[in-house]
Amino acid sequence: MLALWESTYPPLLSLGLPIRHHIVVYFYAKMKKPISADHLDLELKLDPEEVGASVWLDRNIAEVIASTYEENSVEVSPDIPETVRILVTDRTNQQNHSQLATKTLLNSALLTGHGAERVSTGTKFALSEWLNLTSQC
Repeated sequence: MLALWESTYPPLLSLGLPIRHHIVVYFYAKMKKPISADHLDLELKLDPEEVGASVWLDRNIAEVIASTYEENSVEVSPDIPETVRILVTDRTNQQNHSQLATKTLLNSALLTGHGAERVSTGTKFALSEWLNLTSQC
């Protein structure tokens, strides 16, 4: 297990009183060659009731995402790609690859509005934990 996060929605009291509350468990696993992200994408079966998309991030993008907080925005470094490849699922369980603007991963609830697409605060925390854990390797 990498981390536990107690989550509420909306994520900030300034956006309203919580209407949902749950615990999120973040797991860490290390791939061993010859397994790759491309290989796992073929095996990955997303549940459209739980998640709309997944993404494999390199360390540079993970660092930028983890450095954002709900109250601030970040400038995207020129060495960060403008888009990332994501695996998207729909209500019919069809999964397809698509491109997502990297800046979407840097959105915050406070700056982009209630319900905007963004990386959750808990996931940012888990990315920070992963970066700390793997920096020791």
